[in-house]
Amino acid sequence: MRTDDGSPGSLGPNASWGRYLVGHHLLLAHANAYHIYKNEFKDQQKGEVGIALVGPWCDPLTDNPEDVEASLRAFDHNWNWFANPIFHPEGDYPKRMKERLAELSKKEGRIRSRLPEFTKEEIESLKGSADFLAFNHYLGLIVRNRLPEEYTSKIPMDELDGGFVLCNNPGKQ
Repeated sequence: MRTDDGSPGSLGPNASWGRYLVGHHLLLAHANAYHIYKNEFKDQQKGEVGIALVGPWCDPLTDNPEDVEASLRAFDHNWNWFANPIFHPEGDYPKRMKERLAELSKKEGRIRSRLPEFTKEEIESLKGSADFLAFNHYLGLIVRNRLPEEYTSKIPMDELDGGFVLCNNPGKQ
């Protein structure tokens, strides 16, 4: 979810936290819509409600543990951010993503994580709030760990927050 590209409606300088707030409320709205349909229309209409996620497949550049972990973080920031609250038995955001964003937020001097927290009630409402999962998958990318000297403000927020580099030409990375 890009919210920092400068287009109309972009969150611009607030993209570091706004993207997570937008995603959070998107998930809550999804759960509400699912339950309204299930309780008021499903018996009569016999329909299903799903969610479609889009993102790249992320393979590690090497079998180095840092690159493997970076590819898992890339999956968290591209897929699991939205899939886990709905399909994971525990609900909620991916643990790895929650811990990383809490740590980064603390380093930034924030009093709480940029990733909002769900209440217990919200987690229960989200869990299982889709009858199917659809994937819009158009490309695969190679992922490597982002080195400390590679952190600049010109990098997309998901790559910065996830600590990974998406390589579409791994020979030049």
